Amino acid sequence: MEKGTLEELMRERIRATIEAIVDEELKGALGAAASQRVGSIRAGYRHGKRQRTLTTSLGATTIAMPRARI
Repeated sequence: MEKGTLEELMRERIRATIEAIVDEELKGALGAAASQRVGSIRAGYRHGKRQRTLTTSLGATTIAMPRARI
């Protein structure tokens, strides 16, 4: 099994970090984590993800941006 280049590994880490940050922000805005059922504190609902291209210093990368209704 061949390992990726350093640049590929950095892109993957950056992508994963950005997706985690966006997910935490959405969790705070909605008042609930994914698949969590709560009562009156819930402010909205998730409904899938869409692919978005983000340009960083390492070039363009595609992230899975969660969709939600608030």
